Amino acid sequence: MHQPCRFLVIPEYDQMAVKKEKNNERMWIEGAYSHFADVGPEQLNIKRISEIAGLPRTNFYYHFPDTDILVTQLLNFHVDLSKEYEKELWKTLTDSWYARLDFEDFSPESLAELSDSIMQSILEFNRETAILRQKRS
Repeated sequence: MHQPCRFLVIPEYDQMAVKKEKNNERMWIEGAYSHFADVGPEQLNIKRISEIAGLPRTNFYYHFPDTDILVTQLLNFHVDLSKEYEKELWKTLTDSWYARLDFEDFSPESLAELSDSIMQSILEFNRETAILRQKRS
């Protein structure tokens, strides 16, 4: 009887396994991110994260050998979220400013007024962001 080679990789199966593995890792990170926001790095609890993620606790160590690696991944995840948020924010602001543009009036006065309005919006946003950062500290 012919035995299949155990090193044979079936591409579709392999891709599904990799996708599932990445999905589980993402679930761990998202669950840990939520838990981290509630308790901070010192009180991260694998059991609680597994409950949030809906994954078996033992599965954690397959993806993260220790919590230090998880925290590093959480920081990377946070940076990625922040970059996405910043892109969306600037797109929204740009759309908002573009909507204020009067296509019938491109006079220097009108454009200067719009520029001043845009700068005031940016300065206000920076002030509000600084206040939020201080409150978190």
